[in-house]
Amino acid sequence: MLENSSCFSLLIAGRSVRSVHGFFRKSASLWLLTWVFSCRYPQNVSEEKTVFNKEFLLKKYQNFDSVFNKKFERLKINDNSNGLFAWALSYLMDSYVEMYQLTTDSTYLRKTAKYIRFILKNTDENKQKKDYKGRIRCGWGASKYTGDSLWVVYPVHTGMILYPMLKFACIVKNARGPVQAMYSSLADSVVSLAVRCMAELDGQWVWINSRREGYYRWEGDEPIKTNLQDPPPLNHHAALGKTLWRLWEVAGQSAVRQKAEGITRHFLNNVEKRKDKYVWGYRAELNKSHKIEDISHGAIEIELVVEAVRAGMIPQKELKGFAATLLHLKKNGYFANYVDGSEKYNNEEERTTTSMSAGRWLDLAQADCRVFESVLDVYTRILKNRDLKHPAEMLGVAKLLKWERHCR
Repeated sequence: MLENSSCFSLLIAGRSVRSVHGFFRKSASLWLLTWVFSCRYPQNVSEEKTVFNKEFLLKKYQNFDSVFNKKFERLKINDNSNGLFAWALSYLMDSYVEMYQLTTDSTYLRKTAKYIRFILKNTDENKQKKDYKGRIRCGWGASKYTGDSLWVVYPVHTGMILYPMLKFACIVKNARGPVQAMYSSLADSVVSLAVRCMAELDGQWVWINSRREGYYRWEGDEPIKTNLQDPPPLNHHAALGKTLWRLWEVAGQSAVRQKAEGITRHFLNNVEKRKDKYVWGYRAELNKSHKIEDISHGAIEIELVVEAVRAGMIPQKELKGFAATLLHLKKNGYFANYVDGSEKYNNEEERTTTSMSAGRWLDLAQADCRVFESVLDVYTRILKNRDLKHPAEMLGVAKLLKWERHCR
């Protein structure tokens, strides 16, 4: 639902099955929503740096920002039934937050606040919208992934939507003067809602004390197109985990941090180290599921690990293996769509769209600036021939602008 090189095949044949977090294992798309509108590492990073054209990237960002907002207003969408809040507006808000932090231009805070108010207005609670069990839940339900158009509040959607809103709240809480005066009430509303929504999921929390890890399970009777006997995808956990990290930062609750740490360990314990790179599955226990994570969903897990570094749980050096993973994926001017370096594209458009997902891995540049150079090269190549097509790509551009200051 929310769901080759010859060199790499040699790695599989002799792979080491140690998890990133130090535990031995027994053995060794995004576009969920379509908006309407061999093994050469590190030689695959161009020796000659791509020219960084700030004005070009800004123009691409601003043009699509205008196009998206006009279309969104015209369509008069006011719920998450097709996953739009989770898989489009979340990235839009996140890109605004990144642009504000880069420029301190209050325009971006105003834009973020506008969408936050819109999303708060359209919670299931405010609309008295009942789910498939007749409950009014905290969050934003969807009918897209059910067999009979039944209403389900997916925890992964809750995490994706709340994450940029909590980043906004963190900015406001740490600000002084006009920013705090103008937005403190809105930030308080976001934090209050996040606390309630996460508390509502406590009955689905699973804690494995022997491994000091945890995750959120299915309720078990969701009317969704997936096997509920399988664990939820790792990106579901990561979406909640990165949100818990920001909630802990702004609310300071020890129980929230424990869950954030537990989800982070759960992910790291399911990552295999293969030489200097990392590989993991779409779900936990890759040796059982055999489905490799894709680069788009993988970006959510990268954000989880970056937040854990930011919070001081794990050292920054842990990011180097993930950076090496992304560098290994760059081939012939694009990125492979699976984190093991394998590729399966139906057409050229899918190849370029998926490659743009690498922009959301850019926070790994804090550990290795070759990540910035690699993504810049691919973005520049693709955007010469087309405009941005999704708010997630806006976020990628915002992160390119952000890391240029650090890497150039």
